[in-house]
Amino acid sequence: MHLHKRFSNDQVKVIFGNHLKGLISVKEALQLLEISRSQFFALQKEYVEDPERFSISYVRHAPKRIGKTAEVKIQKELIENHKLVQNPKIPLLPIIIQPSMTT
Repeated sequence: MHLHKRFSNDQVKVIFGNHLKGLISVKEALQLLEISRSQFFALQKEYVEDPERFSISYVRHAPKRIGKTAEVKIQKELIENHKLVQNPKIPLLPIIIQPSMTT
């Protein structure tokens, strides 16, 4: 699970603060946060640069929905596929060839 779902900003700030003061080791901080060393040091760098503005809040950059043009294209394709399925001239099941009984 993601760090921002397990801890508040203040909790993470306390852990980084305690580590930087020498009260807890890197190993202890990693165990508490349950993150990799590289992620820990990347976040610690952000914390050291500006402790007051440091945040682990997650911001979604991608939209939750597809674009309107993509949605229209998908709807058109679905309509075309529906027409093909409903067309009685197009067989949906493969033709099964019976083995010849003359051999």
